Amino acid sequence: MDRREQIEKKRDLAIDKFEKELNTTYEEGKKILNKKPWVENHYNKTFSKEVEVIDLWFRESIEKQKEMNLYDVNKL
Repeated sequence: MDRREQIEKKRDLAIDKFEKELNTTYEEGKKILNKKPWVENHYNKTFSKEVEVIDLWFRESIEKQKEMNLYDVNKL
């Protein structure tokens, strides 16, 4: 039981950290775009699309994790 709780806490911390890093990456990209408008083409065609793909993967992974049982019924 303790091991499961530790794993859940570590996973929750990792999820929070990844979400913050993803948001920071997006914000930093917008800052660069404001400072260096000549990168707009790359920002729109590459950077923003890659960040969106990662964000979509992240959201889907969170939803899949929520659907999983917190314990294995067969082992009880």
